[in-house]
Amino acid sequence: MKDNLKFKEKFGIASTHFGGLLGAGTASGVSIAGYFITKGGWMSLFFPWVTIILMFIIYYFGIQISRLKKFEKYNEVLSYAYGDLKKILTPIGEIAVIYNLMFSLALAFSGGGVLLNQFTKIPVILGVIVISIICIIISFYGLDFLNKIQSFMTFGMLLILLLVYITALTKGFPNLIETIRSGWMPKGASFGRGFYWAFADTASYASFLAIYMLNVKKFNNTKEVKSTLTLGALMCSTALWLPALVLLSYTDAVSQEIPTMYIMQNVINFKGATVAYTVLLMLAFISTGASCLAAISDRFSVYIPKSISKPSSRTLLICILVSIISILIAQSGIKSVFNLFTPIGNILSLTLLAIPLLFILPVKYRKDKTIEVK
Repeated sequence: MKDNLKFKEKFGIASTHFGGLLGAGTASGVSIAGYFITKGGWMSLFFPWVTIILMFIIYYFGIQISRLKKFEKYNEVLSYAYGDLKKILTPIGEIAVIYNLMFSLALAFSGGGVLLNQFTKIPVILGVIVISIICIIISFYGLDFLNKIQSFMTFGMLLILLLVYITALTKGFPNLIETIRSGWMPKGASFGRGFYWAFADTASYASFLAIYMLNVKKFNNTKEVKSTLTLGALMCSTALWLPALVLLSYTDAVSQEIPTMYIMQNVINFKGATVAYTVLLMLAFISTGASCLAAISDRFSVYIPKSISKPSSRTLLICILVSIISILIAQSGIKSVFNLFTPIGNILSLTLLAIPLLFILPVKYRKDKTIEVK
């Protein structure tokens, strides 16, 4: 019988989710501005919680059905949700998952390259390669090592997030109140558009079920699943909700290349805050890259020729191949990658991931759970 999960183990598992979410788009504020602020205006006070709650539902039922049916891979969960259409939809659903993971990976590499360029003056492409090598090394040493590294990085990232965001929010709180009171809405923003984009953000993170599936065997009972996911949701609120409040306090930062860094440099105006946030961004880029590489290599290492017998060698080969593709994409820059991938990613994620996992999977799980109990 397996031992019950301890808090540090739950924290390690939740950290892979938080580390995957807090990537280039989120930590830089680009996706917060793009998915929430410019689409929902002052109502972005609430919309990040739509994403957080819906993510919880997807991951909860994905893990629970995996425990019930002894699934180990995310494609098995997709097949179960698709039902009679699984032969047609599962391969397309996998494309959606890999597309989003590659999107996050390219953003992480791009962000890391730009950041290294700004502070060390090395060419962006060299910075991208440096970040990719670090991510490959972390992924190569396996899941337990990834969880430990993620726990360490997550602790540092949470500490920095809370310190800088609360400082910025305290200073800009009167602006936040005024933004809400005035009903501030950018051109084209509305409740309907804001809710849609919050749902679209959920859909993009539905792919991260693949990251949680790496740890599915570790859960012993429903209580452990709920407590781990709740911990992950609270951690993710610091990455989605807090920066949304900060950007609502300083709406002129929304149009900047790296909105959150703009706030650190021009609002807090304290060198220590800028340095701390630079460290946070770098940890976020590495964390996302390592999580996405681990999920992709876990799924596709089985397709490596059997002549390469060592699992570590198969993982390494997949990581290198995927990283090369991501490096080529990452060269166009954070905003270009975001704008290029988002429209197609939204369609794929909404139709093939979010709708089946949110509306079909819970119904099928409850039905099958009742049958198995009887």
